[in-house]
Amino acid sequence: MKMIISLIPWFGMALLQSNAIPAVIYALEHGTSTPVPTVLMTIAGLCCYMVRAIIDRDKLYITGNLIGLVGNITLLACIL
Repeated sequence: MKMIISLIPWFGMALLQSNAIPAVIYALEHGTSTPVPTVLMTIAGLCCYMVRAIIDRDKLYITGNLIGLVGNITLLACIL
């Protein structure tokens, strides 16, 4: 039971950080759908969170922020 409880945050992180995937696919197929400033603000926020995660040595947040950064930078590249 304790192992299942410890996996719940990782599952939540996977759900939240994979939200850029549909936007990337849509941008590749149909052109841009997300405003550039929105993506830039998300990247900036994730960078701020990453600093804290690294200072705290929190593997969950480092992993989540890294996935989020890669997804949003990919989205930005598709938009531009």
